[in-house]
Amino acid sequence: MNWDIWKTFVKLDFLVRYQHSVLGFVWVFLKPFLLFSVLLVVFSIFRQDIPYFSLSLLLGIILFQFFSDATLFGMRSILERGYLRLQLPFSSEISVFAALTSAVIHLFFALGLFILFFLFRGPILTFGGSIIFIFLLICEGLLVGGISFFFSLFVLRFRDLGEIWEVCLAALFYLVPIFYPWDIVPESLRAILWWNPLTQIIQFSRNAILLQKLPEWHQLAVLFAICGGLFLLGIFFFRRRERMFCEQL
Repeated sequence: MNWDIWKTFVKLDFLVRYQHSVLGFVWVFLKPFLLFSVLLVVFSIFRQDIPYFSLSLLLGIILFQFFSDATLFGMRSILERGYLRLQLPFSSEISVFAALTSAVIHLFFALGLFILFFLFRGPILTFGGSIIFIFLLICEGLLVGGISFFFSLFVLRFRDLGEIWEVCLAALFYLVPIFYPWDIVPESLRAILWWNPLTQIIQFSRNAILLQKLPEWHQLAVLFAICGGLFLLGIFFFRRRERMFCEQL
């Protein structure tokens, strides 16, 4: 990978995304905080049912926002830089990794906001919980990476994919237990919804950090296999089909 091009693309992402914004980079903090504030007021009915409800809600929003940002950024990465690829000799993988890096930077700053709240309202953080949470972030990174590699090529041929995926994300926000407790999900739907890796990542993260309940190792192994497998399939498909799809630019 050409690291100079990668760093240039990451810087370019931030410059383009915030150059006409009055608040600029502040939106990295403000967006999840505003959504958190609205949902905290609207769904305060669940406050008694979920321990550390406000922290649980904020963490769920941040993890979901990372999933949303990373897949959208990654999907559009090649499409938005297609003109550069036609002029400069570099691998299209760099565009996807640069977009994912931008999403990761957003995630770290948003987690800074969560840590601030956690220090005042949260329980004592255990070493085991910290390690599990880092592991879960790696799993989510692999998950969004795999999806991004697939979508970054598909959108070159099917330009409506971006709008379709935004609708899917809106629906997914309500299918993942972000603002409601997992216990209220009907038994008939739990088995189906649980196979969504994002559901597992959010639930395991909350349990590990807020409730000090660590998932079983076999559960983590299955989750890692799903996310890692999707990432490997995505990058394999990308490398095999990149030239054919990029002819659509």
